Amino acid sequence: MQKSVVTSSPEGAKVLPGYVIVSVEPEALSSVVEQLRREQGITLVAPASGRHDLIVQLNSSKASKVSEFVNKLRSMRVVRATKTTSLLMLAAC
Repeated sequence: MQKSVVTSSPEGAKVLPGYVIVSVEPEALSSVVEQLRREQGITLVAPASGRHDLIVQLNSSKASKVSEFVNKLRSMRVVRATKTTSLLMLAAC
């Protein structure tokens, strides 16, 4: 996995990596984690508790990259649901 990258937007805000929150079939969790670890552009795959099973950190919050990754995830039959988010940290913070 690659190191996390923080970039700046023209407005002076810092754009942090995108995140995808994933729910998978329980029996497939291990295999999904192994598949994600081999994917390019992922900096973190972490377990979650509660409604969702995994949090995936992408090394980009660029909409086209996140969308491409989410489409690939959703094509996996064992993936139940995904949610995406990215963080925006204002320069004043």
